[in-house]
Parts: sequence; C-alpha cells; structure tokens
Amino acid sequence: MLTLNIKTAKKFFFDRQKIIDRIGTQRANLLRNVGGFVSKTAARSMRKKGYARNPPKKTKGKAWKTWQAEIRGEVSSKPGSPPFSHSTDPKATLRNILFIYDTSKEAMVVGPEGLNQKNAFGISGTVPSLHEYGGTSTVREKLVSFTDEEIIAGPTGRDSKGKFTKAPRRIIKGRRWVPAGKRQARPGQPTRRRKATYQARPFMAPAVAKTQSTGKFKQLWFSSGGAG
Repeated sequence: MLTLNIKTAKKFFFDRQKIIDRIGTQRANLLRNVGGFVSKTAARSMRKKGYARNPPKKTKGKAWKTWQAEIRGEVSSKPGSPPFSHSTDPKATLRNILFIYDTSKEAMVVGPEGLNQKNAFGISGTVPSLHEYGGTSTVREKLVSFTDEEIIAGPTGRDSKGKFTKAPRRIIKGRRWVPAGKRQARPGQPTRRRKATYQARPFMAPAVAKTQSTGKFKQLWFSSGGAG
C-alpha cells in the first residue's frame, strides 16, 4: 500500500489544471469520484475511540470506564478488521485518506497520508502499512504513574438507612509504560525503545473490494460521461 504526503500530493489532485489537461475533464471527473468514494469508505470503516470521540456526560458508570480504558490505549480492533481511530488531529490520523493521479504510472493512487519520509510523489511512512499488512516496528515509550480503582469481590447491599451500597473498592497506584508521543519526556523520566509486532488490520483493501462489490465503479463511470 502506498501512503501520501499532502505537501507534494496536492500537486497531483484531480482539480489541478495540469492533471485535467493531461487526462481530460471527463476522465478526471471519473477518477475523482471513484477516489472520493473509496477514501470515504475506508475512513468510515475505522470507528472512533478514546479522545477521538466525545466523552460520556456522566463521569460514573460503565460508559465512563470504557472511555477511560480507550484513552489509556487498552482497546484495539480485532486482527483482520479495520483499526480504531484514536487521534483528534485532523491530519495525523489514518482517516485522512488522499487520492491523486500518478503521472509516472498514468493511474490513480488512493492511500492514507503518511507520517514519515517522502519521495517525489509524496509516498511515505510506515504506520499505515503496518496496520494494513502487519509487521514490526520500534516504539518509543515513557514510564508514567497511574491511579486506578479496583472492585473487591463482595456483594452490594443496603446500609442501616436502607440506601444501596457499592461493592468494596480499593485504590491501586503504580507505573506503566505508555507511548511517548510528540512530547518529550520530563527530565529524569525513564524512557525505552522496544520492538512491537502489529497484526494486520486492513482498511484500504476492504474499501476497494466493497466499492467493487456494490457496483459503484460502474455507476460512477457512466455518471462521469466515460473516460476522456
């Protein structure tokens, strides 16, 4: 799978005059419609989790605990299914999928915006490929403190006034390794690098397959007036 960089990829968007002059208005419209449909299908297949979605209104209950677990990165999609989206950044996210015309291959390229190095066509990054195909990568982490509440086994009941009581609970404090992210570790804060293994969670191939199975490619062909 190819990934794209917005700074270079935007030169090859289908609304650019040099692309229209190269392949014609009708073909440009056709490919732009198909690319847009595939990119939206892929983006919508990745459900939002953690900070990517709004927190529950009530700060107590199962919904709040689930949201807190998502923030801590303790939730991921099942291998073989599209990954979850945890990012609030409109650019640094797998949901930011672009489509361009590759003049060297005379074909359309659809893929997520990359996060690392790039070449003349903006092909870049490894993170999207790790999700699509699986593989290994080096992860930078930092050690942080945490405080959790754990329910101790025991029945709930009523107190002397007849009010419901919660099951006994205890506070657990400790330290855990979390992704370092963009922020640098504080002075003296332990950090490490480790090799992480990713199982494949494809989102681009299923989007193309879904588009083909629904006959959308054929519909878009005629709606655009055919290839120019």
